[in-house]
Amino acid sequence: RVEALRSTCAEFDVPLAAAAIQYPIRHPAVTAIVIGAKTAAQVYQNVDWFNTPLPKALWARLAERGLIAE
Repeated sequence: RVEALRSTCAEFDVPLAAAAIQYPIRHPAVTAIVIGAKTAAQVYQNVDWFNTPLPKALWARLAERGLIAE
């Protein structure tokens, strides 16, 4: 399943981690997410992934393949 998620994200040139971080905030009931980090570098990387623009088509493809709930 992870490989299918990773390869689908790669089709859109999107890091899997960026999609994973942004997925929960797509739901209107989610108002915050907590992302773990041990180092400052990890915090900066997480912020970059959170701010990575993701195409709507990525979510549609992931749902089409049964990899996420739409």
